[in-house]
Amino acid sequence: MVTSVLLALLGCDGKHNDGDIDSNGLSTDSGTNDADSGGNVNPCENTGDFSVTISGDVSVSLWIAGDDGERESTTFDDAYEGNFPFGGIWVTAYTEGLDGEVEYLAEEVIRYPTTDGNPYSFEISASECMEVHVQAVLDRDADRVLDIGEPSGEHPSAIQIEPGGDKSDADVDILTQGIVPSDGDGEGGDGWGWGSGGGGGTVEWIEVSGDILVTTSYSGGEVAALAYTTSGYGPLGGDYAGLPTSNGSGAQIDYSFSAPADYGDIMLMGAWDVDDNWLFDPTDVWGAYISEVDVNGNPLAIGSEDIEGDIQIPLTDAEAPFKVVPYVNVVGTVAMLGGASFDDDLDPGTKMYVAALKYKAAEDTTVEDLEENAYDVAEFEWDDLTGNSSVPFGLSVPANNVIYLWAYTDADADGTLNEQDEAVGASGTDGKNATGESDSTGHSILLSQP
Repeated sequence: MVTSVLLALLGCDGKHNDGDIDSNGLSTDSGTNDADSGGNVNPCENTGDFSVTISGDVSVSLWIAGDDGERESTTFDDAYEGNFPFGGIWVTAYTEGLDGEVEYLAEEVIRYPTTDGNPYSFEISASECMEVHVQAVLDRDADRVLDIGEPSGEHPSAIQIEPGGDKSDADVDILTQGIVPSDGDGEGGDGWGWGSGGGGGTVEWIEVSGDILVTTSYSGGEVAALAYTTSGYGPLGGDYAGLPTSNGSGAQIDYSFSAPADYGDIMLMGAWDVDDNWLFDPTDVWGAYISEVDVNGNPLAIGSEDIEGDIQIPLTDAEAPFKVVPYVNVVGTVAMLGGASFDDDLDPGTKMYVAALKYKAAEDTTVEDLEENAYDVAEFEWDDLTGNSSVPFGLSVPANNVIYLWAYTDADADGTLNEQDEAVGASGTDGKNATGESDSTGHSILLSQP
């Protein structure tokens, strides 16, 4: 998505919102609009209860590693003969508090996604104006459980929730690797199974079994026993136990699964698909293996003997191993190599684009390519550049990922970039930057002519 930025359209969370920005490229806007001099009513004053509808389309894009080890785009036709080999897509609208805690306001599951795009829609009820973000998470391994490392995408701009503020174009793209070889390496511990019976071969197996106890009012939805590493990776295996039987005060069902003997410590969790949407996600009710009623018994040591133990749902200190990681901000400045002003080195009327690309930058590219292949793009008009020797930028990008951070100029404003004598620049080697779970600042892009 290309967002026009007139130097004052960068949100404080890296999304693009109206307001002033400081020297770091961050917004100083309060997030509300006062009544103007003409006496127009502020829609965010005395709102009462209201609701808005957010809708859009979720697409899934594929990448493969090229000969140089960098990302290259590919298609479902080339990678999977046109088939969609993954599981469902969970779409949520959420807010992020000052303490970093996420509150989920709405959700929808696209149970059978296609390669051509997948519409979604949900309603958010509110009593005051707020900003929300929309994120979509792909159940890549189609195990019905959202887990750490699942690919996700987020609509690049925060969405203002206010009376009458329906939004119908909150599109999201999820980028994931195509044709990933399964080499059995990694923390997941390949070889665990679902249900009992073991995996055969030379591995010795033990049985982990017991009851899943729902200790609150039960009105439907499947439950599962899920084994994770102590650091939250997984599920390694477990048992989709199914629909428990109501017992008056809650519900109960037995579970059983095989685990490799002498594996060591695991976290044995319980999940209840309370909204019956077919996915075990962060908005569901979670529990854990208990040593006694209301006491979390994790970690559970997997030794050489069978284990019997109950799982209680809900449990106060049991949380979903997976939660949405909000997108982070990449903040920096663009300047001319050598320190000259833009007026001195660029032709009048030049436009500039700063992009957080999903793939290594191509030599021949267009503005349309940026729109399709970037997590976020900021556009600067000539009026934004003239009179300045540098300008700040801020882009919204996925956490714990890789981006390619580039700036392009378009001297003749024809939409074709990286033409002869058009200045370009990157932050880091080939623009490659790793993102973490928090904002990163200080990115410097120096423009020079090729």
